[in-house]
Amino acid sequence: MRSMMRALSLSCFIGAAVSLPAVAQSTPKAEAPFPTPELAVQRLLTAVADSNLAEIANAWGTPNGPASRVKPQDWKRRVAIIQAYLRGGNYRVLGIDQTASIEGPRRTILVEIRRDNCQKQFPMQTARLSNGTWLVTSVDLTTVGVPGKQCENN
Repeated sequence: MRSMMRALSLSCFIGAAVSLPAVAQSTPKAEAPFPTPELAVQRLLTAVADSNLAEIANAWGTPNGPASRVKPQDWKRRVAIIQAYLRGGNYRVLGIDQTASIEGPRRTILVEIRRDNCQKQFPMQTARLSNGTWLVTSVDLTTVGVPGKQCENN
C-alpha cells in the first residue's frame, strides 16, 4: 500500500485506496471563478470540511479546468482521496510560498493543518486558467499524514 501511495503521489500527489462515495453526492454550485490562488485553496478546504465532493471537483482540476468539467483520469477517485486525507482538521491558509517560483500561471500555497495535537504544513499547487481564474491542481498528501493515526514528523 505504501509503495502504491508513493507511486501515485509522484504522479499526481494523491494516492491510497479508500471507499469511494459518489462524487455527485450533493448538487454542486455553479463552477465558481476563484480570482486568487488563496481563494481557490480556501474553497477546496471548505468543501472538504463540508464533505462536499462535488464542490471539491469544482475547486480542483487541471490547467484546462475543474475536474467536474474536464474529467481527468480517475478524477472521482482522486476527489474522494483528497477528501479522505484532509477531513477532520482545522486549516489555515498561510499564503503563497515565497521560496517557490511565483512567475507564470502557477502558485504554491502553503496550508497549515491541525488535528488533535498534531500540526503540519503542506503545499497546494494552483494554476491560473485561460479565463484568469484559479483552481487547485495538486495537493501533496504525503506531507499531510493519515487521519486517525498518530502524528508523525515528516
